[in-house]
Amino acid sequence: MITVFVLLVGVVVFMGEPVGATFANNSSGEGIELTIDSYSIYNGDHQADLSWELKDLVPGVDKFFDFDDIKPGDTGLNTISVHLKKNPAYVCLDFLNLVDEENGTNEPESLVDVLAGGELSGGVEFFAWHDDGDNVFEVGETPLFGATPEAAVVVLNDTTYPLSDTTTQEAFQPGETYYVGMLWCAGDLDVDLATGAVACDATTLGNEYQTDSFTVDVSLRAVEATSYTNYRCEEPTVDLYLNKQISGVDLGFALSDFSYRITGEDTDIIAPHDSFTPLSPGTYTIEELVPEGFEKPNWRIGWYGQCESGNGFVTTITIEDRHLDWGTLYCEADNQYRPGDDNQSDPDNDDEGSDGDDLEDSDSDDLTKDDDPAPQPESRRPSRESRDQSWRVVEETRWGNWSLGNWRR
Repeated sequence: MITVFVLLVGVVVFMGEPVGATFANNSSGEGIELTIDSYSIYNGDHQADLSWELKDLVPGVDKFFDFDDIKPGDTGLNTISVHLKKNPAYVCLDFLNLVDEENGTNEPESLVDVLAGGELSGGVEFFAWHDDGDNVFEVGETPLFGATPEAAVVVLNDTTYPLSDTTTQEAFQPGETYYVGMLWCAGDLDVDLATGAVACDATTLGNEYQTDSFTVDVSLRAVEATSYTNYRCEEPTVDLYLNKQISGVDLGFALSDFSYRITGEDTDIIAPHDSFTPLSPGTYTIEELVPEGFEKPNWRIGWYGQCESGNGFVTTITIEDRHLDWGTLYCEADNQYRPGDDNQSDPDNDDEGSDGDDLEDSDSDDLTKDDDPAPQPESRRPSRESRDQSWRVVEETRWGNWSLGNWRR
C-alpha cells in the first residue's frame, strides 16, 4: 500500500462580518483580490498537476503538494506567489490540522516501529524563505521558518508565519508579486545560510516510517493594511517567567523538583521552574505542583511578582493589553518550612487562603496594581508593541492541504 502527502486549497473571505463569499472577482471596488500561483518540483522534475498560473484557488481541489511512494532522500520544492490587486494587505501563512496516519504496517516496519500511529511528520524536514521568484534559495534571502531545518511536526503543526505584518515588514502592495519558497526532504535537510547550499541525508529515515502518511492544511490570509495599521498575524503574547524559591531549609528538595500548572481559556500547560511561557491577555490560574514527599501542611507559601498574593498553593495572574509592552511578567512561589505553624496554608482547601499564606516579613507588593513594570528577568522574546484593539478584519484566505505518503518495501 502506498500513502500520500497533500495540500488542498480554498477561499474564505471576510468583509467586516463573515458573509461566506469571495471578493476575489468582486466588481464593487471593495476587498483585496488575493490570488495565488504555484510552481512545484519533485526530485528535480516539474510537477504540472501541482503547478498553476495566477488564479483564485478551489477548496479541496487545488493542491500544493500531493505525493505518494515517498522514499528516503526524496526532495520537493514549491514556490508560491502572492498577488494583490486592489489594496495593500498584511499576509499570513497558517498551517493547521496536521494529521499522521499509520496505514497498517509491513514486516520491515513492524520490526522497528514500537509506536502507535504514524510518525512520518517527524521524519520529513522543511525549510521556507522569502524567494525572489527564481525557485532557488540564495545567500541573502530571508528564511521564513526552518533556518535550522526542522520536522513537519514542529514547523507545520498549528503554526503561523507572517509574510508581512507590523512585526516583520511593510504591507504587500497591489500590483507587486511576492514569492515564498518551500523545500522538504525525506530525511535530514541541511541548509547552509552562508553559501545557499542545500543537501538531503536519506539515512535518518528508517523503516519505522514505512506505509505512514501525514496531511496538513495551509491558508494564506490577507488583511487590509489601510484599515488595520497595527495588524499582527499572531495574537500578541507576554512571556510569563515562573520561578521557585525555598526560604530556609530545603529538606533535600531541589528547585527543579517543582513545576506549575497554568490554566485559562483554551490553556492548560505544565511549566517547569525557571521557565518562560507565552500567554495572551486574559486571566490565568497558576497552581504549584510539588514533588513526592513534600507535605503541604508543613510548608508556608508566598507568591510574589505580577501574580496575586495567592490562596495557598494556587494563585492567579491577569494579563492586560498594557502588559504587552513589558515583554515579560514575573511570578515567584517561595516556600518556607514551618511545621506546626497555625498560619500555614491548608493543602486541602487551597481556595480559602488568608493573609497568613504569605511568608513573614515580606515587603513585596502586588505589582499587578502598579502602572509601571518592576525590574524583571530578561525575556527570551523581544518586547512587543500594544496590539490593535479592533478585531473586525477585512480578510481574504486561501486554503490548502499538504499530504505526504511514504514508501513500502
